[in-house]
Amino acid sequence: MKLPEEYYPTPTELATKMRSKVDMKTVASVLEPSAGDGGLIAVFAKSQYNLDYSAVDAIEIDGDLQAILKSKGIRVVYNDFLTYHSYKQYDLIAMNPPFSEGDKHLLKALDIQKHGGQIVCLLNAETLRNPYTNTRKDLVKQLEKYEADIEYIEGAFSTADRSTDVEIALVYVNISSSFDDCDILKNLEKAREVASETVEETQLTDRLESYLNAIVKQYEAETAAGVRLIREYMAFAPQCLNSFDEQYTSTILEMKIYDGSSDRSLVNDFLEKVRYKYWAVLFGRKEFYELMTENQRSQYFKRLYELAHYEFNLSNIKQIQLDLSKSSIKSIEDTILDLFDDFAIKYTWYKECDNNIHYYNGWATNKVGKVNKKVIIRLDAFERYDKTFEPRYTTRGKVTDIEKVFNFLDCNHTPPFDSVEDVLDYATRCGQTAKIEFKYFYITFYKKGTAHITFKDMELIKRFNIFVGLRKSGLPPSYGKKSYSDMTNAEQQVVNEFDGGEKEYTKVYNNPSKYIIESESMLMLESKEDSGEVL
Repeated sequence: MKLPEEYYPTPTELATKMRSKVDMKTVASVLEPSAGDGGLIAVFAKSQYNLDYSAVDAIEIDGDLQAILKSKGIRVVYNDFLTYHSYKQYDLIAMNPPFSEGDKHLLKALDIQKHGGQIVCLLNAETLRNPYTNTRKDLVKQLEKYEADIEYIEGAFSTADRSTDVEIALVYVNISSSFDDCDILKNLEKAREVASETVEETQLTDRLESYLNAIVKQYEAETAAGVRLIREYMAFAPQCLNSFDEQYTSTILEMKIYDGSSDRSLVNDFLEKVRYKYWAVLFGRKEFYELMTENQRSQYFKRLYELAHYEFNLSNIKQIQLDLSKSSIKSIEDTILDLFDDFAIKYTWYKECDNNIHYYNGWATNKVGKVNKKVIIRLDAFERYDKTFEPRYTTRGKVTDIEKVFNFLDCNHTPPFDSVEDVLDYATRCGQTAKIEFKYFYITFYKKGTAHITFKDMELIKRFNIFVGLRKSGLPPSYGKKSYSDMTNAEQQVVNEFDGGEKEYTKVYNNPSKYIIESESMLMLESKEDSGEVL
């Protein structure tokens, strides 16, 4: 792995010295910019004050180092510290920034901690000894303002794994808590105005991009107003004691976040609750959940508590979209193969399912199946306690996954149809159990716990069977790539059993893109209402 040019991991002895400067008893939340491989924060996390990685937010711009941090269980919340924005309140910022930009990084840290908190930082000593730029001059002025403790150290990196003879400055700053004057009503009204604009904007357009811009604005306004409200309370509370006796220090007023703590962590608890709310509503958005299989959806909702530590901004949303796209191909393939097993293997013990598939002699196995126009699976749509028709969550999830599979195989060419949710809700209200129509199939539910599925389009069934046959080695690798006449006798024999002969196979060979769906092409996540990309 090629390390960044200015990457100098903090030696353990120096990191321990940095920790000794800090009042660790007051530290419950930590930010480490330019976190590298996590060596510095590991020293702080090993302290006697039970600080662990769950209390740490890390920022790292190098992708390889990000991967190392994540492998250690360290939360990487952003990439570029100089553009990082958050209302989160950190008790400590511990940092070993790139020496060439140490002045900019420390000024950024001072700005983040302006309402109170500690900073411990390593700098190239020349940054402070030779303040020839306006940025350095500003930094020196700020450090004087906050009465920073500065210790110059020679040879601190001379014996490190990656050595340098640069003299360093160990800077410690402890900024007392302070609160800005603020007009609470004005800020809360601003949040309401932005929320109103969001509603109007999403009514006028269905474009996901517009929605994301609007909801991020609403989040920013809501968090800004809420944080300022909390800070106003924290500034006022000490003046509102429950007694004139100085020995009593409790306040008449108390602010508490729902299901949260109080005092210093009010801001952070508030931000976590708000972030959770916004991430949850995003995953509930149609354009997101329709792209996910049930398994993916379950995994992302399990991540909500983790995501509550991450800013709800466009950068992080795009990263989630990228992660989703990367995982979609495998998830879709797995769902298709699992669905085939549901149709062909899982219920072979159940007599009614005998006719689900037609067997043929496969290329790499003696017995392979392909799905027929009608299949029967175990799918119980009845609640046993009252015998009424009420689709269960598992039934909705399974039917949704079946439709999702055929959406991908169809590449969204079939005209839009009512959603699975709407169809099942309508059937529930009407008490309909027979021949319920969905986009690609009909389903009839029976009280004994089975569902009869009849597919509308045999061409889609053929694509489904080809997709599974190629991945389960039922069809030869040359399928669709060779003309029938160029095939070996063994290949022709498999094709004869699968397709019924040369005539049907030639349809596939002459138009392979219609029948052979490549994994990458399954990510055609384009909205029918808009020609722009949804993700």
